[in-house]
Amino acid sequence: MSLELQKDGVERLLVPSIGSRASFVWDQTGHYHFLGSGGGGGGGYGLTLHEGRSVSYPYLLGVLNSQLLEWCVRLGNSRFSHGYYSYNRQYIEPLPIRIAGFDDKADARR
Repeated sequence: MSLELQKDGVERLLVPSIGSRASFVWDQTGHYHFLGSGGGGGGGYGLTLHEGRSVSYPYLLGVLNSQLLEWCVRLGNSRFSHGYYSYNRQYIEPLPIRIAGFDDKADARR
C-alpha cells in the first residue's frame, strides 16, 4: 500500500495524528480538513490511494478501523499519556493489509 498527501477536493481517508483508537473516516469529496499543527498539537492526515489501485476506499476504511489492525498499530507504536497512539504515515504504511480477491468466492467469504 502506498500513501501520499492529498490536495483539496479529492477523495481520501482522514485520520487524526494521535488518538486512543483508530478513527479513520472516508472523505468522498475532499471538503474536510484538520485544524492544528499535527504531531501531537492536533491536526491529522489525508490518505489517498494511487491511480489503478486494486482496493476501494470503503474496503480500506473497514480494514484500518478493525480491531486487528488497531492491535498491529499498537505493536509498532509508542504509547503516549492516557493511552493515546500516533496514526501518522510511519505507523500506517507498514500495516499488513491483505487485499481480498472478491472474484474468488471462498476468499470473498473470508
